[in-house]
Amino acid sequence: MWMWRGCGTRSGGRGRGRSGGGGVGDGGGGRVGGGVRIGVSDRVRVRDPDPDPDPDADPVAVAVAVAAADADAASMASGPLTAYTRGLIAGLTGNVHISNPQPPIVTLTSLLTTFKAAETATVSRTKGTVGTRNAARTALRSALKTSVANIQAAADADPDNAEAIITSTSLTTRKVPVRVKAPFAVKSGTVSGTALLEVKAAGSHASYDWEMSVDGGKTWTEIPSTTKAKTSVSALPVATTVQFRFRSLTPKGQSDWSQPIGLMVK
Repeated sequence: MWMWRGCGTRSGGRGRGRSGGGGVGDGGGGRVGGGVRIGVSDRVRVRDPDPDPDPDADPVAVAVAVAAADADAASMASGPLTAYTRGLIAGLTGNVHISNPQPPIVTLTSLLTTFKAAETATVSRTKGTVGTRNAARTALRSALKTSVANIQAAADADPDNAEAIITSTSLTTRKVPVRVKAPFAVKSGTVSGTALLEVKAAGSHASYDWEMSVDGGKTWTEIPSTTKAKTSVSALPVATTVQFRFRSLTPKGQSDWSQPIGLMVK
């Protein structure tokens, strides 16, 4: 799986990065982050740091408004959003992988110009200027979200070149490990003296035998078999380590007993 971190330019000063984003800012560092999932397998996940950490912004408005970059970016009203948008526009212009960006580059440019003008107007403190600025910012963010989805779709359609497609737009990526379900897991239940057992399914038409031992595996006690790859056990001795094991039965035959897993019963 891949995730993209951010895009943009720097024009002075230094920005600090954390996990999840590259930096953007006007005259200083910043960064952009957030997440949009895509297809299966080696997926590219687009992360998009909040380019506009303005305190009166809706934090869940769009995917590009996720979290402030750092203390420097948090004090900026429009710089990170502006730099992020400019970087994305530059990355999409003439891009051979994204031949038909949506929204069009001219639309992003127009929305950015409107936002910048509205931001400048708020300096006058004239009534209504803040509302106009906020509306312009929301419109720009919405367009950025659409653009991110457009890039994501292009990467999803070509998994072999997904990283190249994303980085071609001036965004960056990092590979994210895919979680693999444990073949056998044991954990305490919500009620004292209980345990929850779950295994990786052996396939269709499978059944599962379970056993437990309270003497370190010297003797084993049967637990009722199930047709599901999980079961629960109650009335276990508290403050005692209990071991569990399982085996599966499928139309192809019966497996060996698994390696036991111990649990300190709570």
